Amino acid sequence: MPSFCQFDFCRFSLSLGLSLIVLSSAYAEESRASKPDGMFWDAHIRPLFKTHCLKCHGGVKQKGGLDLRTLGSTLKGGESGPPILPGNPEDSLIYKVLLPGADPHMPPGDEKQLLETDLSLVKNWIGAHMNTKAFDPKSRTWNESTSIVEQLIAPLPPAGLSGPRVIDELIRDVWIKKNISPARKSPDQLFVRRIYLDLIGRIPTSEERTLFLLDNRIRKREVLIDSLLSHPEFAPHMREMFDILLLGRADKGKQQRRENSNWHSYLEAVFRENRPWNEFVREIILAQSGEDNNRGATWFLYEKNNDHQKMAESIAPVAFGVDVQCAQCHDHPSAPEIKQAHYWGLVAAFNRSKNVDTKNGPGLSESAIGGFISYKNLAKVSAPAELIFLNGISVAEKNPAKGEKEKDDPSKYFIPPSQKTVPSKPKFSRRKTLASAALTDNPRLAKAFVNRIWAMLIGRGLVHPVEEMSSEYPPSHPELLNWLALDFENSGYDIKQLIRHIVLSNVYQLDSIPSGPNRPASNTFATALEKPLHAEVLYRSLLVATKQWPSKENRSPETQSLRETLLTRFPDLFPRQYNASIQQAMFLTNNAKVRDLLQPNRNSSSELNLSSILLNMSASAEKVSIAFDNVFGRSPSKKEVALFKAYLDKRRDRPSQGIEQMLWAMICSPEFLINH
Repeated sequence: MPSFCQFDFCRFSLSLGLSLIVLSSAYAEESRASKPDGMFWDAHIRPLFKTHCLKCHGGVKQKGGLDLRTLGSTLKGGESGPPILPGNPEDSLIYKVLLPGADPHMPPGDEKQLLETDLSLVKNWIGAHMNTKAFDPKSRTWNESTSIVEQLIAPLPPAGLSGPRVIDELIRDVWIKKNISPARKSPDQLFVRRIYLDLIGRIPTSEERTLFLLDNRIRKREVLIDSLLSHPEFAPHMREMFDILLLGRADKGKQQRRENSNWHSYLEAVFRENRPWNEFVREIILAQSGEDNNRGATWFLYEKNNDHQKMAESIAPVAFGVDVQCAQCHDHPSAPEIKQAHYWGLVAAFNRSKNVDTKNGPGLSESAIGGFISYKNLAKVSAPAELIFLNGISVAEKNPAKGEKEKDDPSKYFIPPSQKTVPSKPKFSRRKTLASAALTDNPRLAKAFVNRIWAMLIGRGLVHPVEEMSSEYPPSHPELLNWLALDFENSGYDIKQLIRHIVLSNVYQLDSIPSGPNRPASNTFATALEKPLHAEVLYRSLLVATKQWPSKENRSPETQSLRETLLTRFPDLFPRQYNASIQQAMFLTNNAKVRDLLQPNRNSSSELNLSSILLNMSASAEKVSIAFDNVFGRSPSKKEVALFKAYLDKRRDRPSQGIEQMLWAMICSPEFLINH
C-alpha cells in the first residue's frame, strides 16, 4: 500500500497531484501494454496490419482484391494470388512489398516504411508460425483450419467444479502456459474495502470493517459477499452503474426526467429482485408501457427522441456486445463479421416507432406500415435496409410494389393507432422481431453481459474494450468467456449468481502487488487491477470517510451539488485509459464543497463528523490513528504516525485547520482514489 512518508507537507498540492498522475499513468500504461492472447497472428500480425494496412485493405477499401482483416482472407489473397509462401518469407509477396526500396512499396510513401522490428515479426510469422502442410503448391490454396502452428487451447476444467473454481482453473491454465506467478491472496482489510466498493459502491464504515475483521469464521468472505448482495445499497448502486452504461451520464434535468419516468425505479427493481437479464433486454426493446412490473422500461428508447439510429446504436452493445457506429457508412473496417447491413438492419427494426405520451407515462407506438428505407455504401451503391442482425438471423418482410401505397387499417393491429390512451401495437412488430432475434440463438447476449460484469469487478473485460466484442478484439480467455456465458444462460440469467461466482474466485481476491519484480500484463489477471473510483462511488466514499454516511444530509443541496460537480471531473465507467489530470488534483485541493466535508460540524444538532471527533481529542497520535482507520481502513505505520503527529503539533494554534489539511492529504492520495 502507498505510504504517506513519501509526501512533503510543505508542498502538498504539487507532490500529491504528481503522485496521482504518476500512479494512474502507470496504471494506464500497463493496460496499454497488454496484448491479446492466442495465436501469433492475433498477438502480433493483426495489430500491425490494422495500424498500417487496413485503410486500403480492410472493410472500407480492398485494393487489388486483398482483405487483410482476418487470417483467412489474408491467406486467400487477392488479384496477385496467395501473398504468403509458408516457411519462405523472402519469396512471399506480402513480405517483399514491405521491404525498404520495394516497388511497389507498402504502405505507400517512403515516410511510411515499417520499423525493422515490425518486418522481423512478419518474417518470423511466415517463416516459423505457418503450417507448410496447409498450403497446396499446385492449387496455390490454403487449408485455413490447419494453417496455424501455435494455438492456445486450454483444457476444460473437470466436471463438478463450483463456478469460482472453474474461473480459477481456466485462468490458471494461462498462468502455467506463460510461466506467471500470481500475486498472493489479498489481506482481509484490503478485501473488505474492495468488495464494499464493488458491490454497494462505497468504502465500508469503520464499524462495518471492524465487524468483518473480528469475524473468525473460515467462510467469512463468503458470508460477507452474500450479505452485500442482499444489502439495501446493492440495487441502487447497480442501477446507478447501468444507468450510465445504458444511457450515459446526464445533466440534472435529464436525470430528473429519468426519475419521473420510472426508469430509475424500474432498473433498480431489476437488480433488487434479481430479474433475469434476458427479460430485461426483452422489455426495453418491446417498450410496452403500462405494465406494473416493467413501468419505466419504455424510457430506454423514449429518451432517444425518435432518433432511430440512436436506438439501434444503443441496443447493439446490450444485445450483441458490440458498438456498430463505425458500420454506418461501410462494413466494419477491421471486423469483417460486422456489416453495414447489420447497422441498417437494427435501424429498420426501430424506424416504425414513435414516442407518444399516455396517461401511463411515456410510451412507444409502432406502425404496421412504412419504414422501408435504403442505405448507400461509400461507392454509392444502394441497398434496402432489411431485418438482418448480428447473430446471423434475417427476417424477410414483404415490401410494397413500386408505386403501391400501403393501407393502414385496424385489422393490422392488436391496438390500433386510433386508440389514444395507449401506444399502438401492430400484429407484425419489428421490435418484437428484434427482441426474438436478441433472445433466441444469440450467444452474444450472455457474453456481452458477462463481459461487462467481469470488467466492473475485475477492472478489465475478458474482451477489451468491453463494447468491442468482435474478431478485432478477441477475448483474452475464450474458454472462460464461453463457460461463464453458458453458465449464465443455464442459471436463467441469474445476475447475483454470476457476481457471486466471480467475487468468490481466487482471481478476484488477489492482491494488487505482484509476486515478482515485474507486473504481469493486465489481461493475464495475475494481480488485482487498480481501478480509479468513478465519481458516484467517490462521492459516497468521501461521505463515509468523513463520517457523514448515512445521514439526512446526504440529500442536502450542498452534498448533491458536490456529487454533480464530481461527475464532471472524475472518470466514467470503463475508461479505455485513465490519467489523473491536474484539474482533478486541483479540484480536490481547492473546491469549497470538498473542504466543507473536512471541517467540523457547523450544526450542533448533527451527529459529529470525523473532523469534529478529531478536534475533541487531545492526543495527536490518536487523531492520526482514527483518521487512518476511517479514510484508509488501516492503521498507520510508525513513520506515518510520526510524520502526521509532527504536522498537527506544529498547528496547535490552528487545530481545526491542521485536521482539515491532514484529511485533505489523505483523500487526495492514490490510496484513497484507487480501488486496489
